[in-house]
Amino acid sequence: MHPVRSAGPADRTRAPGAVPQPSFCYSIQAAAEVGVLARLLEICAKRGLMPSRLHSDLAPERDELTIDIQLAAIDPAYGEQMARSIREVVGVLQVLTAVKTIAEPLALSA
Repeated sequence: MHPVRSAGPADRTRAPGAVPQPSFCYSIQAAAEVGVLARLLEICAKRGLMPSRLHSDLAPERDELTIDIQLAAIDPAYGEQMARSIREVVGVLQVLTAVKTIAEPLALSA
């Protein structure tokens, strides 16, 4: 199964009543090693995915790196497959996942 990708903001418009595709959020605890972030981005790049959000924090006192990656508009099964791939990366200690779905705004009538 392939991800559903959006090229830009114009592609994110949906027909009324269309089911919005969820965004997958990955919170990753990893060893504070130089190559960990590159290996995580490689997983996305191999699949042609551009993270809609990427943030990392180094905690030198714990020798850990916390990385948040968000992938917008991908199929739920593919999002879980990505989580499994992330868990296999050398240096990754823990991966927490969350799914975010943007609801359609309510239409107001006069």
